[in-house]
Amino acid sequence: MQYIYNHKIINHFNEQNTNLDFYESLIESFEHMKQYQTFLKQACLMDGQNCLKEYIPKHCEEFDLKWHQQLYGEKLMPDALKFATIYHANASSAMTLSWILSDMKVPVEEMAKMITQMRGLGMDDLFQGSDCTTNPYKIDK
Repeated sequence: MQYIYNHKIINHFNEQNTNLDFYESLIESFEHMKQYQTFLKQACLMDGQNCLKEYIPKHCEEFDLKWHQQLYGEKLMPDALKFATIYHANASSAMTLSWILSDMKVPVEEMAKMITQMRGLGMDDLFQGSDCTTNPYKIDK
């Protein structure tokens, strides 16, 4: 289940692709989720080995910490940015799981926009003094 999730659904959110447009990648991932809607819902309702509802937040948090560190640069990420990263990763994972379990009634673009805007709150200040020159959660549309 985790392999399918990583390679067929969220294939842009991996260690090799840390230079990504978050909003566009999220839209594409949500479109993949719609394609695999039945599989995802059933997988999120299962417990035990390969539990997807436990894996999604863990993967999101690990990816975001690595991605934000890369965006921040060589210096160690400040505690405030690390805390915000973990918070937003878990909040967006909870929103995504709720969306999956409620039969994906909210349109893909709306979900992606809500999550991206939520994640962008306060990030300009937290990335001050880093190598990152723009908010990675800015929507260019």
